[in-house]
Amino acid sequence: CLKVSRVKRKPQATSNVKSNLRRGIMVKNGAIAAVALLTGLLRSPRFARGGVDRGGAERDADGHERFGRLAPRRYAGNGKRPWGDGRNYPIKRNRTGSGGQSRRPKKIRKKKKKKRKKKDDAGRNPGDGKTNAGKFAGKDKTDANKFAGEDGGEKPSSGGEHRPKPPSSEDENSDENDDKDKGNNSNSRPPAGVSTRPESPAKNAKSKRHKLVGYWHNFHNGSGCPVRLSEISDAWDIIDVAFADGDRDANDGTVRFNLYAGDHSCPALDPVEFKRDMAKLQANGKIIVLSLGGAEGTITLETNRHEANFVSSLTEEVVRWGFDGVDVDLESGSGIVVGSEVQRRLGPALLQVEKNMGRDMYLTMAPEHPYVHGGYVAFSGPWGAYLPVIEDTRGTLDLLHVQLYNNGGLVNPYSGQAAGEGTVDMMVAHAKMLVEGFDTADGGRFEPLRDDQVAIGLPSGPQSASSGQAPVQNILDALDCLTSRTNCGSVVPSFDYADFGGVMTWSINWDMHDGHVFSRPVGEKLEEMNSSR
Repeated sequence: CLKVSRVKRKPQATSNVKSNLRRGIMVKNGAIAAVALLTGLLRSPRFARGGVDRGGAERDADGHERFGRLAPRRYAGNGKRPWGDGRNYPIKRNRTGSGGQSRRPKKIRKKKKKKRKKKDDAGRNPGDGKTNAGKFAGKDKTDANKFAGEDGGEKPSSGGEHRPKPPSSEDENSDENDDKDKGNNSNSRPPAGVSTRPESPAKNAKSKRHKLVGYWHNFHNGSGCPVRLSEISDAWDIIDVAFADGDRDANDGTVRFNLYAGDHSCPALDPVEFKRDMAKLQANGKIIVLSLGGAEGTITLETNRHEANFVSSLTEEVVRWGFDGVDVDLESGSGIVVGSEVQRRLGPALLQVEKNMGRDMYLTMAPEHPYVHGGYVAFSGPWGAYLPVIEDTRGTLDLLHVQLYNNGGLVNPYSGQAAGEGTVDMMVAHAKMLVEGFDTADGGRFEPLRDDQVAIGLPSGPQSASSGQAPVQNILDALDCLTSRTNCGSVVPSFDYADFGGVMTWSINWDMHDGHVFSRPVGEKLEEMNSSR
């Protein structure tokens, strides 16, 4: 027999209370878990705008760090192509440490931000008591001068917050303060996209539509002794300092600019005065570039080592002296012919120089016309040898002022014979081929440049070149023809080149020697054209 025992039940009311308590605890735990899950999802990169995490260091278009709720995982490499360098950078957290917005009361947050803003406006980093210039450049500011030239621009510190120094009243009035810096730097340079010097006042010259360009001699010749930059006419908008040259002792791709040391009873030029004069001209809106080559100039670009030396040494010379960019005037001495290593390597090397500078490099070229337009007749030797270099750099090229002298007439697609030196037709045909494009002798085609990238190159007077001198009236008529299709000869543009680049001449020194017979009338014409915009 089984003994059945009766289980004594507890009162129903007590059981219901316990059950309800257990259910309440379970609901509470479930709610906490749901909140935690939702919070984790919202903090996930998948739910952040544009693939960015909350609370990192955001950088603006100029590469300066901003601390806010959203920040890129990668550094914006060059201001044009986000993630240009492809490297991952650590994300800085804001002061809350949580990656989100502070939970402090609203009034306290405003007070904190206001106090920090005062420090920013004073040009200081919070808590360090030092100016940015002192922090970034060190006690002697050697590093700052190395990258920024004599104007003491800033270089970001490692891991610290980089804020730009307050703009001066002159900078605030400049229309060019919104220019973007370009280029990625090597590991020995500041991070890509960060300007290593303030915007040069010379940038203002870019706003001038039609420019007068001249070469300044760094040597003695028939025009006399070299003159100080402070002595030249104010008519010049762009000044090409001639020349930097390959180091013939090293013969390893290195280029050097050596300021005139004196000879022929001419005094040497003082480097300190030269830099001071150049800075004053730049402050007045002039663009000053270092010209590479010349009629007897040589460079060595045959191997990777040569190219690396060329890039590093040219960058060093441009930054050390404070030039705004580079002019390329390589002629027969450089060995630039179709199929040569110089031709293949020069364009990429120039682009790398600009990247190393960490800012916009003003780039001009002055090849003789067979090296450019000659590609229409033949594509071998020097004929058309510059066309691949122009193609490699067309995105950064500012002015191509081809030499329309010392090489006879210009063969072109528009007339049955070569246009003679110094004629309106030669100047217009030259520009039309470059602005509207032309077929090359190898079956290819040179695609058009912008009209603001093209200028005329002429001798300044009777002694400055062997041939190619143009009567002043022909120059003025050619400018009218190119910009408004009036006063043309037999060659006429297909449309008005309203932004045509201007006129270049060899040289400033010869023009001074001859009593400004070139710069005065041509400069006045260009000013008249600019004022009628």
